[in-house]
Amino acid sequence: QETEFNSSGQAIKRTIYTVGHDQISQTVREYVNGNWTNAVTHNFGTDGHGSVRVLFNAISAVAAIVNHNNVPQIFTFDAYGNLLNFGATQPATSYLYNSERFDFRTGRLYLRARDYDPTTGTFRTLDPFFGNSSDPQSFHKYLFVHGDPVNAADPTGMFLGALITPLIDASLRNGDASRGAAALNSAYNLQRAVKVYQKALNVLNKIRDAYDTVRDALDILSIDPSDLLDLRTQAATLSKGILPNKYVGPIPITIPSKLLDSLAVVFKFGHNILGHKDTQEFVGELITDVIAYAFGFEQANLNWHKVKGPDQIVKHTQVKGLWGIFEAKGGTHGLSQKDTEYGTQMSKTWISGWLNRIIKGNEGTTDGDALRNAFDNGNDMLALVSRLDIRRKGTDGITAKFELGFQIYKPPKGNGMKTWKGFE
Repeated sequence: QETEFNSSGQAIKRTIYTVGHDQISQTVREYVNGNWTNAVTHNFGTDGHGSVRVLFNAISAVAAIVNHNNVPQIFTFDAYGNLLNFGATQPATSYLYNSERFDFRTGRLYLRARDYDPTTGTFRTLDPFFGNSSDPQSFHKYLFVHGDPVNAADPTGMFLGALITPLIDASLRNGDASRGAAALNSAYNLQRAVKVYQKALNVLNKIRDAYDTVRDALDILSIDPSDLLDLRTQAATLSKGILPNKYVGPIPITIPSKLLDSLAVVFKFGHNILGHKDTQEFVGELITDVIAYAFGFEQANLNWHKVKGPDQIVKHTQVKGLWGIFEAKGGTHGLSQKDTEYGTQMSKTWISGWLNRIIKGNEGTTDGDALRNAFDNGNDMLALVSRLDIRRKGTDGITAKFELGFQIYKPPKGNGMKTWKGFE
């Protein structure tokens, strides 16, 4: 979902994307003269390279949109992604070359770790990968896909991402089936490495994008949902039916052995790239996704400033109208008292301030309206703080201490909330 705001903070345009392996369609509503317009959906038509080449309307005809000068939405690019037949205000979508988001104000393509400038064929910042002596081009810190954009793509903005497409192509061209299969397997493993590395970079940059879902967390950690039954049982026992009668915490939670083994692999990988402190935060984000799942919650489709606001706003999958506000901490860090706008993290004034802000910023969306209804009706919500402290044990092992604290938040002001003992 993508929301545009005016200088007064009012949402003026909201675009909701339907996503499969790539974007399938976009549905747009605009705020005009005090009212939201009817939703208009356009489907993406892509080429073999993954670039959006055309927008189709509801009857599968090429779209020509009034607010975009009635120009037929057919797009042409050069090899490096420069849009050849359109001006900056004419495309009705920001997803164009390689189906990645293009910012018309800066002229750059968002590739997650770094922004790419198609006019120069280079990235705007250094590649975090240090280079490979057997591949001299890898020492070029700004080059896009080794200077070969026709045969490669770089969805991560990193050296690793640039290698995936050529590696798969090489396997398909290889006449030896066993060698080709090995190459495909290497490509698959490399994709998994890129996913983990990218999620770590997202945490470093305080960005939570499409990777930030429970299913991604389970996939990265290589565990089956059935492995979480023990966590679900512990969570249900502690919460006495999800909502506690009083503040509970800090309560230690035993991490299942399979999950602990998977965390050890992720921790070792991330530690070598990020260092100890940032890896704690990274893994803490992942395990909180899993805990939300164990409590029966799923991520809500809402937008807000996650650098300062709550880590997660979640909705229960079975109990209608039940919402949660989750905050994850890593290592021995406690709740921050530096948010001068709303006070200490997870205090009643902080939660009230951020929920009002999030509701206002998501007006007109399904989850935004549902959250507003729950807030206005005074539905009890689950406020939860988690903390994961991981320490290295030997060469490959880890020890992990995970604890939770939770209590009821009562809209609109959080009356009756207690201090977060053990998480200060």
